[in-house]
Amino acid sequence: MTTSEVVGYVKKAMRISHTSLDDTIAADVDAGALDAFERGVSVFAEADSGIRDDKLVLQLLVLYCQGKEDYNGKGDTYKRDYEALCDSMSMYAGYKADAR
Repeated sequence: MTTSEVVGYVKKAMRISHTSLDDTIAADVDAGALDAFERGVSVFAEADSGIRDDKLVLQLLVLYCQGKEDYNGKGDTYKRDYEALCDSMSMYAGYKADAR
């Protein structure tokens, strides 16, 4: 998936219908993907085709964005949820960054 496709998914999850935050959300998506990768989670598709089209990866990036944007005033909760999901995903062979 491209970053813009993921941005659309994140915006839907956060109930955002305007485009004024698209650049901010795109930066958050990219930062979240890199952060997850650094934590040992494989979020990137093979052959430089962007982010994996995977519901768990998408949920991980939604949580990251919700935490960064303090969605509904619960940013700290979303950050903790993101970190916990990252930790869990990094333990599964299918999501280990070094498994690909």
